[in-house]
Amino acid sequence: MTTTNTTNIPRKTIGTPSPSLSYAARLAFRIIATNPAGQIAISHPWENFRFRLPGGYTDPSTSLHHLAATRHELEWETGGRIRLVEESPPIACVDEYRDDVQVHQVTWCYRAELVNVDADDGVTDEMLNAKLKLEWVDLEEARRRFEKEEATAEVGSIIKERDGFFLEVASRMS
Repeated sequence: MTTTNTTNIPRKTIGTPSPSLSYAARLAFRIIATNPAGQIAISHPWENFRFRLPGGYTDPSTSLHHLAATRHELEWETGGRIRLVEESPPIACVDEYRDDVQVHQVTWCYRAELVNVDADDGVTDEMLNAKLKLEWVDLEEARRRFEKEEATAEVGSIIKERDGFFLEVASRMS
């Protein structure tokens, strides 16, 4: 298995670990997915925050390697219409300390792309959008939306800061 050197990847910490709490470890990922027009996907998953980058987290008890779990989650959420850019290392990482649920989550951000598929694959754009509620916007529009977003819960504030950081890093790479 090939390992990726992650020492030069931009990294951010959200929250401060409390010495009085015991944090469960969780590994997560977010995706900067682009379509052929150069737009990125944002999703609309919850009421307490209107936007987020597609992604998820891996169960610590799973035997799947993190990238395999990322691929699996993308296939599940999008019907296999988005794939990771295989040769690309993660673009950034965020350490999140959530006191409310006592979780230390390490979230890696990867690049991905919308796959042009055969009309006979059985997956329609309507199915894709219904599954993940994706919206395709240009990178700067996504950044503006995240900056203006007002979170109604702690998790929304974390999403705004985390995904905003990933979008900032992606913008610097463009």
